[in-house]
Amino acid sequence: MIQNIMVAVDGSDNNKVAVDYAIDLAKKYGAKLTAVTVFDAAKNEGMNYQKELVQETNEKNLAYAVSKAAEEKYPISTVQTFGNPAHCLLEISKDYDIIVCGNLGRSGFARLMLGSVSEKLVRFAHCPVYVARVKTD
Repeated sequence: MIQNIMVAVDGSDNNKVAVDYAIDLAKKYGAKLTAVTVFDAAKNEGMNYQKELVQETNEKNLAYAVSKAAEEKYPISTVQTFGNPAHCLLEISKDYDIIVCGNLGRSGFARLMLGSVSEKLVRFAHCPVYVARVKTD
């Protein structure tokens, strides 16, 4: 039974599909919903990691999830962390029944070099993973 749902959020437009699905799934099962965002240390390498910058970036990433849940009148909690997104989400996955995440749709060389957070979650998470994809024409 699904009681605890994690939706991994990164603030991208593609990620909105994952948030929408996670809210629908949570409503269907009456499950606790948690939006998790990770400040990507590697992506922001060389920056001075001021606490305010990390907080501001994480809140921006969480904004859609929080506002959409409020619009749907569904409670949501948030988790903000710092580090490698795949590693952090994998560690946190132990506490959830399912993870909902988005897919940026990288392919070829970009995927090979950058890796895919959603792919790592599918392969190594401690629970099932649903990858929400943006419909393409």
